[in-house]
Amino acid sequence: MNHMIGAEITLEGRSPVTVAADNAYIFIFCGGKAGDDLTAGGSNPTEFLSWFDFRKLHVGDKIKIRIVETEQASPPLQTKPQSREQIKQRYEELRAELKAKGLIK
Repeated sequence: MNHMIGAEITLEGRSPVTVAADNAYIFIFCGGKAGDDLTAGGSNPTEFLSWFDFRKLHVGDKIKIRIVETEQASPPLQTKPQSREQIKQRYEELRAELKAKGLIK
């Protein structure tokens, strides 16, 4: 069985959720364009994965993130198919945004 590097996330003392996937990138973010929400998701060449419902965070919330090696991730709450065209379109949007901000040429 494959071992994966992932993140074990515990929110406000709830049972931990292990976010990991083979052949995928995983991200965890809060704030910014997401508002006051916590998101843990990932993407591979064919699908987008989401392990958390968007949830409003409050000042003082306790979130524990621990990097783990695991054979089994928690099942995603949502899996959405994505095509190469959708990935390319998103890349082009992000590239244009970064160019407009002067962060890339």
